[in-house]
Amino acid sequence: MRQYGTLVLTVSILFAGIGCAKKGPDFKEQVKYALDLYYAGEKAREAGNLEAAASSYRRSLAVSPRPIVHLRLAYVLMDLGQFEEAGKHLELALAGNPEYAKARDAQEQLKAKITVVERMGRPERKEELHQPFPYLPSAQVKREAPQGSATPAAAPAVQEPPLTPEQQKEIDALMARAQKALDENNLKEAIEAHKACIEIAPKHAKFHYYLGNLYLKQGDLERAHFEYRQALDLNPGLAGAYNNLGVTYESMGRVEDAMAAYQEAIRVGDHTDSYYNLAVLLEKRGKWEEALKNYRIYLQRDSSSSWAESARKQIRALERALY
Repeated sequence: MRQYGTLVLTVSILFAGIGCAKKGPDFKEQVKYALDLYYAGEKAREAGNLEAAASSYRRSLAVSPRPIVHLRLAYVLMDLGQFEEAGKHLELALAGNPEYAKARDAQEQLKAKITVVERMGRPERKEELHQPFPYLPSAQVKREAPQGSATPAAAPAVQEPPLTPEQQKEIDALMARAQKALDENNLKEAIEAHKACIEIAPKHAKFHYYLGNLYLKQGDLERAHFEYRQALDLNPGLAGAYNNLGVTYESMGRVEDAMAAYQEAIRVGDHTDSYYNLAVLLEKRGKWEEALKNYRIYLQRDSSSSWAESARKQIRALERALY
């Protein structure tokens, strides 16, 4: 896939819709303001702050109504359980672009969600239950990267080119620098350190994977997507990269691609987190029996985390609905 293909398409759609705004001396400012609000909504949504995302999307629509923003707002409203308003925004998205296939897909998802809620009742903390697993925690990066060993997400499927002692020493220093930056919440510095690692060892998949995790944490979905694809091109057995690629796709609204990525993580590495993430999407699609199966598998693997408690709640709800 192209590195910035989705971003270019998104910006093109946004600019196409800007024609609704009043043109004049401040037209460029209106364009920039609408785009800034849209991307603020994207970042808030990626961070899990759904109320802030909805607010930013609404403000962007007030400047210029565009189908893609109606769609993004509808997704957020669905996760907030505000189904009626979500449906209205999907209708507005299709009114602006009758051929908008993603909006029609979202309407089907909304119908499935309404059916699930009517049969099961609303989860106590819906936004938590539908939040994907996060990127690799910095503690794992700290423990593994200095030795150049593989991430625990999956054993390497290919042999990585060996590093010279000088290269390994430089990599160790860069990863120590990256960890210090992460501890200080300095993502920019951590990203630069990982880029330097890739310059030294461009064929080592784990450094692309770690860099993708940082971009995902930063909310830069396009770059995260690119780095995960790079990692998987180098090591197709890196299940953690498939899982986080799925998280990235889900944040982009590309649900089918997210499901495929989670399924691939399970296929190549029997990745525990991907069972949960896949179950969430299957439940959203109304595929309750498949969702129940995946929640149960996840719970067998992880029975003590906060995610496990979420899985238990959804298992109980699905069992009530199905049986």
